[in-house]
Amino acid sequence: MKVSNITYEEEFQKYKQFYKKDIEDNHSELYEYVDFISKKDSRGKNISHIIVKHKICGESFSRSAAVWKNNKRCPVCSKNRSVSLLHASMCYYGKQLYPESEFEYDAGFRGHHGGISEYDLFIPNYKDSDTLFEFQSRFHDYKTEFDREKKKFAEDNGYTFIAIDCREISPIEAVFKYYNIKVTDKEIQENFLFNKNYDMKKVQELLDKNLSVKNISQITKISENVIYHNMNSGYLIQKENRKEVLYGKCTVVQLTLSGEFIKEFESGWAVFKELGFKVDSCVAGLTRHSHGYLFIKKSDYESGNYIIPKKVRLFNKI
Repeated sequence: MKVSNITYEEEFQKYKQFYKKDIEDNHSELYEYVDFISKKDSRGKNISHIIVKHKICGESFSRSAAVWKNNKRCPVCSKNRSVSLLHASMCYYGKQLYPESEFEYDAGFRGHHGGISEYDLFIPNYKDSDTLFEFQSRFHDYKTEFDREKKKFAEDNGYTFIAIDCREISPIEAVFKYYNIKVTDKEIQENFLFNKNYDMKKVQELLDKNLSVKNISQITKISENVIYHNMNSGYLIQKENRKEVLYGKCTVVQLTLSGEFIKEFESGWAVFKELGFKVDSCVAGLTRHSHGYLFIKKSDYESGNYIIPKKVRLFNKI
């Protein structure tokens, strides 16, 4: 049996040079070699780790040499693709303006079961105050009490707390409001790379033509779930009138048969949910009234482009 005379230090230096050369020769477009270190795991075993800097986002991260062989994805960029565009934009530009800022910051708050609940973004000395940011979406509608506790904990511990809801402000508006940086839709989209397997530029072009998600999926061979995820996260931009053009969705106004205003509904579906009957034919002008009321598009109501039924007009003259 052969006994190796190579010491651990010699072997470590050998692999250090190997990975340094591999990154510089084969991955220099995306990554910059920083260091090669050894860490002990929970069993006390030495595990080699590579530290690289991702040239796209500017973040450095550490990964074990064994994992690096099969997974070279940047964890920060991967995280950005899994959160809302507002969240990703605020973290990206916040890091540029405040290099000491930290993502997923543990300020000590613990959930109801004792688990760590991190804050989305921590910026030290933001406007002369250490500040914690939380970026909220529809999922936070079901955890308002938890969010209140999280806010109280931050403020009780001397932090300034800022919660931003992605449904109330666009990424462009938020970046300007909180960082005073002017950016465009194009700049934001270019800073957050799509999955290279998906031609999202093509998807955006088809969305601009008001094609349905189902049709876009058939054309691009990208699943509907992926397209919807990117739409809901803000990576794909929808025209304001897209749903109205595609599905006939529009704000509906309810009037009495004599033309007196009663109520405004977000859509025909909202009318159905509240009143229990469909008014699509009435809104489309195929029927004159429905269930004793007039239902018309808000745009027609504001422009006066609607007609009170003849029988009602004659009745009003009596």
